Amino acid sequence: MRHPLLDSHDELRKRVASLLSEGLSIRRSGNLLLVCGNNKPRGLRSKFCRYADRKLQDFKIFQPEFAMRNYFAENGEEQLDLGDFETLIGDLSHAVIIFPEGPGSYAETGYFANIPKLCGKSMLILDSDQQRNDSFIMMGPARKFEKKSKFAPTIWTDFRKPDFAPIASRLTERHPYSAAKKLLDPKERDQPYDLFCLLYKIFDLLIVSRIEDVLFILNSVTGGHAPRKQAKDIASILIGAEYINPVGDFGHYFASPRFSDLVYLRSGYAEIESTLKLEILEVLRNAEPEFSEFLKARADAA
Repeated sequence: MRHPLLDSHDELRKRVASLLSEGLSIRRSGNLLLVCGNNKPRGLRSKFCRYADRKLQDFKIFQPEFAMRNYFAENGEEQLDLGDFETLIGDLSHAVIIFPEGPGSYAETGYFANIPKLCGKSMLILDSDQQRNDSFIMMGPARKFEKKSKFAPTIWTDFRKPDFAPIASRLTERHPYSAAKKLLDPKERDQPYDLFCLLYKIFDLLIVSRIEDVLFILNSVTGGHAPRKQAKDIASILIGAEYINPVGDFGHYFASPRFSDLVYLRSGYAEIESTLKLEILEVLRNAEPEFSEFLKARADAA
């Protein structure tokens, strides 16, 4: 079901576009940590994620397969390119933390080592009980990380009894999270993080919407030049990181209020946003009855 704002309410839709174009600021960089490894509950990645929930609360842990489960494939277009998708996730990430625990993470280790902008922000963690100077990782990817990564050298820990404190220390000392802000300009499309934030805010303003509804608004605020493929990829990442959540059975989503600080309102725009949301809420309540069910489910999930 198409969002009712798109079929009429031209004046309201223009005010939404105005807020998105003029009234927002964002942090200069994100706080996603891309963590690679196996997905077993007793694996290193799972253990580190539980540790980070307690000790690295300024960061949001992200695992790429979460986004792949909800990948928005374009009808008739090329399907998911795993390498390109992981590159986009890495590009959005503050840092990439790699625990080579099996074939998949071995491949990721080699892949990220060969992409300069990702290699430069990758942290490699190896098992101190399996040190071998002639291994594939040590002779290839590890040497590249040593030369190019701001987090070098490699961190060694016993995978049976891992110590994650050196990872946290290196992360906060070498590349601390910054709350510095910049204005968000929807027409500047060269920074994936800016689009990440903009898409979240569109989902937030529309209250309950489909990806196609969001792309319609995005096309409006980018002057008809919305990057559809990249936007769908990033929307998949937003779902995987739980910044937006599904509701109902018709492909609708809502923005999680837990991440409302992803995008900031410029001075004077808070009241404008509040008024817009109240009007859009009324539009949804007067639309198809399913929207009332979506709104109730959204409220229950808050």
